[in-house]
Amino acid sequence: MLKVENRFMIRDLHRKGVTISDIARITGHDRKTVRAILDGPVSPPPQKRKAKAKKLDPLVPFVERCIEEGVLNCNKLLDEISRQGYQGGYGSIKTFVRPSSGKPSARKLRCALRLHRASKRRWTGRTLGSSSIGAAAAGCTRS
Repeated sequence: MLKVENRFMIRDLHRKGVTISDIARITGHDRKTVRAILDGPVSPPPQKRKAKAKKLDPLVPFVERCIEEGVLNCNKLLDEISRQGYQGGYGSIKTFVRPSSGKPSARKLRCALRLHRASKRRWTGRTLGSSSIGAAAAGCTRS
């Protein structure tokens, strides 16, 4: 993969009238590569990475059934799927279960607590929680 700077240099040489063969000799690239650069865009489109297979993937249907049944305790799930041959750790299960649990993240809980505390305080005779100043003072933004 050629850097954008090299692509610009090749295009600039071609605009100055240097032949494709000479550009290939100067840059050390094949003539077909130089021609592809001249015919294509200056910067190539970003390539998507392939999704990496996860250790939990073979057991996802089982874990989803457990979640539907109301089992959201990751330690219990880890014990159960370890018996079925799961080699991964607690973090992978927690990441998979978290969106299903309906529990807010710790960051959202801290933000809500700060907003609640800020609404109790007084600032120049006004309550902070009733205005956007309260959210700013609490360090949170409402969404």
